[in-house]
Amino acid sequence: MARKHEISSTEKLLDLIRGNASSPSTTNETAPAAPSQKPALFNALTFQKSIGIGVEIGISDIKIAKISRISDKSFELLDYDIIAIEPAETFDTPSLAKALAGILSRFCTGLKRYEIWCCVASAAVETRCIRIPKLPKKQIPNAVFWTFSKEVSFSDKEMLLDFRILGDVNENGMTKTQVMTFTIPIAETEALKRLFTRAGFPLTGISIVPFAIQNLLKTGIVQETGQDTCCLFIGRDWSRITIYANGDLILSRGIKAGIHSMIDAIAEQYRKPLQNDSSPALAMEDRDGESPDEQDAHYAAAQDDFYRFLGADSATDAAILPEDGKSIDIFQTILPAIKRLVKQVERTIAHFSMHFKRSGVSEILISGKVTASPAIISHIGSQLGVPVNVLNPFPQPHPFTQKVTVPDFPAIKESFVPAIGIGLSSNDLTPNFLFTYRHRERRNRARQIRIGISAASIGFLALLLCGFLWQENRIAAKSAEVARLTQKRDSFNVPLTQNLVMALYAKANQKRSLVTTLGQRYYSSAVMAEVSQLTPANIQLISLSADMGAPSEKSRKKTVPIMVIEGIVTGDQIRFETDLASYMLTMESSPLFKKPVMKNKRLQFLDDRQVLRFSIQFELA
Repeated sequence: MARKHEISSTEKLLDLIRGNASSPSTTNETAPAAPSQKPALFNALTFQKSIGIGVEIGISDIKIAKISRISDKSFELLDYDIIAIEPAETFDTPSLAKALAGILSRFCTGLKRYEIWCCVASAAVETRCIRIPKLPKKQIPNAVFWTFSKEVSFSDKEMLLDFRILGDVNENGMTKTQVMTFTIPIAETEALKRLFTRAGFPLTGISIVPFAIQNLLKTGIVQETGQDTCCLFIGRDWSRITIYANGDLILSRGIKAGIHSMIDAIAEQYRKPLQNDSSPALAMEDRDGESPDEQDAHYAAAQDDFYRFLGADSATDAAILPEDGKSIDIFQTILPAIKRLVKQVERTIAHFSMHFKRSGVSEILISGKVTASPAIISHIGSQLGVPVNVLNPFPQPHPFTQKVTVPDFPAIKESFVPAIGIGLSSNDLTPNFLFTYRHRERRNRARQIRIGISAASIGFLALLLCGFLWQENRIAAKSAEVARLTQKRDSFNVPLTQNLVMALYAKANQKRSLVTTLGQRYYSSAVMAEVSQLTPANIQLISLSADMGAPSEKSRKKTVPIMVIEGIVTGDQIRFETDLASYMLTMESSPLFKKPVMKNKRLQFLDDRQVLRFSIQFELA
């Protein structure tokens, strides 16, 4: 029953991709090239956006996409390709590293800045949406760790825990923070890092396909018809149901139903003629009595017929004629498996609506090889009652795909969802298993330090600029004053002669004589005014006499002018001496009086009160 001589559908799909996409690289002849690197200083100074390289390593092929980041919300697909590889069980296979180095060398050579992101198997990642109380940022990691530990048991030595904050929600009247958490085995990320390091192109980030689809929704490459979107991936051994709210992944569930379930249903139909045979010998045999070769033959035939059914152009090609001559309707045969899958989707959407208080999903996007069959897509849509579309990372018309040739077949377009989606990644947009919340905290602290240093530097520079402008203003004012004085000096052109000097000297003497005459005239008034101002209220002056020191007829030498003050000190008797001494010091501090001498002092009565009578002599300046 096995059709060994026929080309498998997987090989046909690879041939179609090679015909529509760019030509495959010769991995056996291409040596791994080291990425072009610039010194750190030039990397820090360049303003060119980096190129995103998205890689998906499948069982039998490697898909890659090169995407240019024009801006934070604008992208452009530059190239994409697929190469066949030998199936490898682990990432440590030398042939896998060689094939990866070949295709990365072709896509990365000549690029100045690029980031390589790779998808890891979603089955190895545990995702869960949890809710924690509203807390400060510093307390969120501990709250996430303990909340997640209560729901899922894991070892932090073997598993890597990371999370992304989705936003605040209202739960029973309380504001809580909704967080998407995910764990991955550390050994898984380390093995993938070693693979790319051996290939000569270190990884920038590792994520999973649900987050790659999230990138497509967030960047608008795949347009959503509503707020909530369900994505259904139908794989070989299992399928994955993911639900996105406003582009954020909030629910992910894997189910053990996929293409193999459909192929098993077809294989059962091929075994029924043997079980219903009228031969007594065959009638006594059950399915377990078949030889392994016969069982493999049934399954291989069913697999080839199923993939041929997916590639059929219309529903009339669904009938397959096996070797026994009986026609089998492939679609009707796989219908029970499809219904079981649809029930799982319905239950997941119902759980989403009840747990997250949502009205349901507005659209279902299907991915996987079954997207090649319009009949399956149409049936799933009719059963769910929700618009169903094929997940297409090649929107048309759209600036994203204007530089590449878009594949014609939906199954080929869908197969590049992981590579293109992960190529849109960035640490701010996409959860990165190589850049967890601890790395983000260190980056944020470093960013805050840089901002603080920059602010202090800007403030210091502003202060220096203000000082510079003030100095410039002062210099300009002084320069203007110098110019004015220079001009005034230059305008004074009188020649300096002896007669002019003598005339100026005579004029100065005349002014000095005038000032001296005025001083002598008003000297007495100045003395009287100074004494009046310096005499306090508790001291009453009785007499004031002054000898201005006129020269005598016998001696022409001028004597020192003196002034004698007589007065009484009133008030408290205990303070007489203190007030008098203070008065003498006050008078001596005046520039007109100096060298005070107490001539006499005595106590006497005045109107039945005791006063201190004194007589002080001053030299006049």
